[in-house]
Amino acid sequence: MTYLGHFISQQGVEADPEKLQAIWAWPQPFSATILRIFLGQKSYSRCFVKHYTSIASPLTDMFSPNSFL
Repeated sequence: MTYLGHFISQQGVEADPEKLQAIWAWPQPFSATILRIFLGQKSYSRCFVKHYTSIASPLTDMFSPNSFL
């Protein structure tokens, strides 16, 4: 069954593959502002993407005081 962009079955709740594909198709951020927007929008998907925190960690580390941003 599909509900609010999620697939619900006996195995549990899964994200819509089209929405996950949109994450992978997002263009490379070219500024700190766009990177923040990307991380904010995609943090919703963290419960559906295995190891999301380890994937996003290098991106969030870019906001540290010693980063190039």
